[in-house]
Amino acid sequence: MDQYSHVPPDSPGSGRQGAAFWSPASVLTAALRTFSTPVSIKDAAGTIRMVNEAMTRLLGRLAAEVEGRTARDVFPADIASVLEQDDRTVLIGGRTVTRDQLLPTRRGLVWVEVRKDPIIEDGVCVGVLTAMREISDHMEDLHRLRRSTGLLDRFFSQSLYAVACLDRRLTAVRVNEAYARLTGHDAADFIDRALFEVAPDDELEAICRRVLATGAPFRADARPVPTIRGDGAGSTFWDVSIQPIRDAAGVIDGLTVTLVDVTERKAAEAALHQSEHDKALILASISDMVAFFEHDDLRMTWTNVAAGGSVGTDKDALCGRPCHAVWGERDGPCPGCPVLEAFRTGQPADSEQTTPDGRVWSIRAFPVQDEAGGLKGVVEVGRDITDRKQADAALQRSLENLNAFFSLSRDLLAVVDADGRIVEANQTLLDRLGWTRAALIGQPMAVLRPADRQAEADTDLRDMQAGRVEILTHPLATSAGRPVQAETRIARGTWNGAPVLFTASRDLSALALSEEKFKKAFTNNATLMAITDPETGRFVEANEALLHVIGQRREAVIGRTSVELGLFPTQTIRNAMTREAARPGAQGPVEFRFTRPDGRPFIGEMTGHLITSGETPYMLTMVTDVTRQRELMAELEHRATHDGLTGLRNRQQGNRDLDQEAARAERMGTPLALVMIDVDHFKTVNDTLGHPGGDQVLREVSRRLKDRLREIDRLARWGGEEFVAILPGTDAAGALHLAETLRAAMAEATLDGIAPVTISLGVAVHRPGQSVAEWVTRADAALYAAKAAGRNCVRMAD
Repeated sequence: MDQYSHVPPDSPGSGRQGAAFWSPASVLTAALRTFSTPVSIKDAAGTIRMVNEAMTRLLGRLAAEVEGRTARDVFPADIASVLEQDDRTVLIGGRTVTRDQLLPTRRGLVWVEVRKDPIIEDGVCVGVLTAMREISDHMEDLHRLRRSTGLLDRFFSQSLYAVACLDRRLTAVRVNEAYARLTGHDAADFIDRALFEVAPDDELEAICRRVLATGAPFRADARPVPTIRGDGAGSTFWDVSIQPIRDAAGVIDGLTVTLVDVTERKAAEAALHQSEHDKALILASISDMVAFFEHDDLRMTWTNVAAGGSVGTDKDALCGRPCHAVWGERDGPCPGCPVLEAFRTGQPADSEQTTPDGRVWSIRAFPVQDEAGGLKGVVEVGRDITDRKQADAALQRSLENLNAFFSLSRDLLAVVDADGRIVEANQTLLDRLGWTRAALIGQPMAVLRPADRQAEADTDLRDMQAGRVEILTHPLATSAGRPVQAETRIARGTWNGAPVLFTASRDLSALALSEEKFKKAFTNNATLMAITDPETGRFVEANEALLHVIGQRREAVIGRTSVELGLFPTQTIRNAMTREAARPGAQGPVEFRFTRPDGRPFIGEMTGHLITSGETPYMLTMVTDVTRQRELMAELEHRATHDGLTGLRNRQQGNRDLDQEAARAERMGTPLALVMIDVDHFKTVNDTLGHPGGDQVLREVSRRLKDRLREIDRLARWGGEEFVAILPGTDAAGALHLAETLRAAMAEATLDGIAPVTISLGVAVHRPGQSVAEWVTRADAALYAAKAAGRNCVRMAD
């Protein structure tokens, strides 16, 4: 560990305290003990020499129960054997070893990533540095991905409905056997081809394009669809549902088309035109629920067997009973009842109804006419579509989950088929490695390897497919060939019904920073860092970033307290803030403010950690400079609430002010007035002076109006040349007086040689109980009355 022992000649550690602080073992131990990552150090004999606080929290043991022992004293024998084998590999080979391990902890079994690095002294490996990182969420993501794709596979393969999944170009991504049979093709005929090129249907294609354009789902009942049957060409009738598929950002990424066979329902409709004998035969064979109503009291005249079976009784037992009492367990009609609608309009009607037992029904009602053309009654045909609705919802959820996982994951995700070709990749991978989707999909996975590692791709693929490898530590490569340090986990699953490998790669480039020496990381860190005496606040060390901000040289800082340097106003305040920053379980950093030597304000977020070097305690303080972020936040908030041309409140903020002041006036019983203002003949001003001149006029009008308002008044640019003034505590007389003052101020003044610009004003006093919208409408009407009266005048609302 002599690599940590170098002290620069100009280091403040030239004295006894500095030498003790920068001694190699003490500095490394102090640094590791403050890390939030669980860390331990073993010697070459496998004895645990040090564990940090994070490791003791993970294991649920005291440091004294772990230090001085071996892995077999801490972990079950099978896990200890694996960890000790990794230790031997590191000690013998001098290389890093990484694995995922299910580890018993104080919270039960959790997945952790275990990384073991060699500790080198004089070219010899003398120990092992072990770091652990919990990855339970990551492992759950892989399991969720497998479950999501499995659900999609089962839905497509087992559904009785005809289902097709399309991308934005209406190319078939997935088509199930039911859809293929309906159109007389094999499912494989559709994949990666335009759906309507394989099975032309101009009307359905136009509907799909409309759903893509508008995002509005489409549903149609009993649509006739040509089909190929054993006895030749014919037609069946299908309910059609077309739903948009949205990615995690809400953008439409494709469609699902679902067709449900309702031919039997059409047969029920045909039965109405048959003789009573034929009708009975047809209705008895129909699986859909059918009922006939002679009157709009909703009492059933006759039903079929399926209707009785739906509630576990004989069909004759339903006659004379209201349908809403039988199925809805209600005293009155169901909301949106299609039977009542058909009685009322004489036209077919439909709706979806959910019964108390949770079943969902598609209900259609058809008026029946007698020979004279009069309304004889209404036939209701119902089908239980619970399975279809659940399947649609499951499909939508699964697709959304899958899209969200792929879109939002910070890992680089790819799907690799049995031939080693990439069939899907997420945007994180494409962005990080510099690929476009079109260029990457279909390429062998070797293109993601550096040139000197591509020859190993085939061997790795076989090992991954056989389950011999679950983690790869090979680097990835960008499209330009630049290596990217990464760790890749592999899981087997299915995609579009075919076996694939899911790969999740984590970019490890940033981890190289953790291998830098502690002193270098401290000195050159952009975060303001200091090491001080915990009690007095006297500086032992300060990094370059801190020295730059406070405008001091190192020799002027070391040995002085933070209060002496003007960083805190008093020692009491300094003690309170540092204690809160270092308090275990603190909710977040402490805000820290002071004035720089040049007079500029500084805002920082401060955290603190108690560390020790030898037996001496120190306070490690870190301050993140958030001055610019706070300034930007203030600027963005101002831009969001103010007009860019005039600097006044914008309409959105004006609306919020109106709501707030109206609520306050209602609560306190105080008067409140609104003045709506319009610049007269502003189009002529623009035409004469041009838009820059018009803008200058608006700025000057805004200034003159604002100069004549009180501090508590609110002035907003309402839009174009219109303004509104909100006057808290002002009654009608006061508002009229102020409005006349504003009018006169504009009419009597000249704007840089321009003829006087006049304004028209409408005044409305808020009435108790009146909505803001009604109040604004009254003020607007008064303004229009002023303009109709010749402009350059004030009118009061009714």
